[in-house]
Amino acid sequence: MDDPQNFGDEKLVALCQQGQKECFEILVRRYMTKAFHIAFDFTRDTETAKDLSQDAFMRAYANIKVMGAFHAEPMPEEMIQALSYADGE
Repeated sequence: MDDPQNFGDEKLVALCQQGQKECFEILVRRYMTKAFHIAFDFTRDTETAKDLSQDAFMRAYANIKVMGAFHAEPMPEEMIQALSYADGE
């Protein structure tokens, strides 16, 4: 069996949509730092940025089955950025 760590983001998202939680954990590890930096750039507060980035991932997980298919590798990053900004409003 292939190692999911080596899968692209698009495949990981598709597997998450099929209920494979471990694939979402890989995406979180892959994008947590980036999500934190996006939130920090928006808030300029470390604790708020941590909360926002965690909330963004929680919202992404809660909604992953209803999200459309991703057509390019950068899409999960764009999703996290959008969720981070939406949480900050």
